[in-house]
Amino acid sequence: MTVVKNRGPLVATTSSPAVSGEDPWRVSFPGLLEMLTLPTMPDGRAREGSTLLVFAADGLFKGCLNDRDNGLVAWASAGTVQEVLEALERGLQADTLEWRAQKPIPKRKGSR
Repeated sequence: MTVVKNRGPLVATTSSPAVSGEDPWRVSFPGLLEMLTLPTMPDGRAREGSTLLVFAADGLFKGCLNDRDNGLVAWASAGTVQEVLEALERGLQADTLEWRAQKPIPKRKGSR
């Protein structure tokens, strides 16, 4: 089962890193790995790989999975980084993540 879905307009892609068969993420987090590295949609169209941001705030670890191809983000928070990754993986596999439109990044003062 693939977790990558066409949720909106497609954007041109760049090449993705090769994933070794020995990568422990392949076993523990196959959906996250697919979201981060899959270069094409199941129908063969090019896709832009997702990004994953993990940070600590408010006494928790928080993770943001950014589906750049569709302009959507999904969040998870937990007491450990492992639990954040597991929550995102479970949500991908069960298709239960709450996807929200990505907010535009405001320009910084002094930037062009």
